[in-house]
Amino acid sequence: MKPARPQWPLGQPGPGASALLPAWQRPLAVAAHPDDEAFGLGALLSHTAAAGASVHILRYTHGEASSLHHNRADLLRQREHELRQASASLGAAGITLPGYRDGGLAAQPPGKLAGRVTALAARHHSDGLLAFDHTGITGNPDHRAATAAAVLAGTALALPALR
Repeated sequence: MKPARPQWPLGQPGPGASALLPAWQRPLAVAAHPDDEAFGLGALLSHTAAAGASVHILRYTHGEASSLHHNRADLLRQREHELRQASASLGAAGITLPGYRDGGLAAQPPGKLAGRVTALAARHHSDGLLAFDHTGITGNPDHRAATAAAVLAGTALALPALR
């Protein structure tokens, strides 16, 4: 018989988890598409918000190039709606969705993308940036461009970036 796995209240970290995470009060999460906040950063965003931080999210695109397009839904509206629902569930204080073309971030000048991060970080007085690792998790060029923008902005602002 397997020993029971310890359970903690929903939204609460297990023992030692807080010691591994930065104690940021105003982090800015940066990624390319709606759903990136859930599959890539969801646990961290939820934990940080549950600890009382004011988490803001920057998503560059609406995710309109999704492989889900075959369902003929209006993906611009649908993906934005899903982003807002997921972000609320994660406890995010705010979302910025500038509407770059899905699949086109890598073609944007890195300084332009980083400028979005810099402006939002200044507006929200961010004390840290959250992003995917340098591979963009899946190797997606949009993911890599969003992470590179976060790193570039973090360097310019002398803000730590957890990726």
